[in-house]
Amino acid sequence: MTEIINKHENSETSEKTPSLNPCAGHCGECSCPSGANDAAKIQPVAGLTPPVTTQPVYQIHARFRDRSKLINCYSFDGGIKEDANCVVATEDGPQFGHTVKLPKLIADGKTDGLMKLIRIATTEDIKHYYENIQKEKEAYKACQQKIEEKNIEMKLVEVDYSLDRSKIVFYFTAEKRTDFRELVKDLAYLLKARIEMRQIGVRDEAKMLGGYGCCGRELCCVSFLKDFVPVTIKMAKEQHLPLNQTKISGMCGRLMCCLAYEQGQYDSIKKAALANTASVQAGVNTPNSAVVQTKTAAATSFSSNKRQNNRQQRGNNRQNRPNKEREQGNNSKQGQKSWYNSQNNRPNNPNNRETAVLEPRKPAAVQPPASFPSESEENGEKK
Repeated sequence: MTEIINKHENSETSEKTPSLNPCAGHCGECSCPSGANDAAKIQPVAGLTPPVTTQPVYQIHARFRDRSKLINCYSFDGGIKEDANCVVATEDGPQFGHTVKLPKLIADGKTDGLMKLIRIATTEDIKHYYENIQKEKEAYKACQQKIEEKNIEMKLVEVDYSLDRSKIVFYFTAEKRTDFRELVKDLAYLLKARIEMRQIGVRDEAKMLGGYGCCGRELCCVSFLKDFVPVTIKMAKEQHLPLNQTKISGMCGRLMCCLAYEQGQYDSIKKAALANTASVQAGVNTPNSAVVQTKTAAATSFSSNKRQNNRQQRGNNRQNRPNKEREQGNNSKQGQKSWYNSQNNRPNNPNNRETAVLEPRKPAAVQPPASFPSESEENGEKK
């Protein structure tokens, strides 16, 4: 009995003494003393996951099939080297590519709009990539045969396999809207994969096929141009280029992309000129307008002084001219006046014809001789 009583007493004392891991009075349901053993760690509640430790996120630029467009990707591995083969998860499935720049740390850790870089490519990935290139050629021939059999108005440009061969994308160009549902069914049955047909423009076609421009260099869209910028004929007019369609068009048949390279400088110069003219007209004392005003003022003062000097020199020449020259000038003027008057007074002058007709000249009076000859003299006889 004594042993049993002692056990019961020990149990009562154990209930009254505080536990080794109390709740510190935060729950409000138990009688644990508040603030007891605050330094002790609280055990996690069952059913809740512990907080996940955030890893640093890095941004990496990748490129597919040696094309100029860069794909923004993210990865948790910051030790990826430049120009390394990698596998990227895209909407069309995993794609094989290579990195272009070194990883860059993202401060906020946001990955919105970025594709995930799955891993660095292994030897098996590289082997699948080169095998897919051969399969793309075979798929291109099969699709071209089906297009010719069905007489579909479309031009096949390129075929793209995903790395796991689960999806095949066919790129084509067409002037009109085409119905290729039967073609997709035949290709899916023949190639045993998911088929997608994508229509592209003529610029994208030139970018995929590649080539050389009239400058002798590789096309800009293939070498370095990332996105297409709209080009208008107004740019060619402002740059004073010949408006000949064959000279300002590229291989794609559209206006050359290089017309937009210098357009920003033309626009900035035009804006600066308009701003200067507006400030001069408004009288704003800006540095550019002040320089313009000083130049114009100096030019006007110089021209006005030059005019005054010319006038003074002319006046001095007139005063210093001798009197003989003046007399000669007066005589010549008088001679001109007399000649003019004589011409007007002539009867043959058409201005005086009426007076000559109305007032004819009177014939002169005939005077008789002083003596008349005799008959003998007229006959030649002498007295």
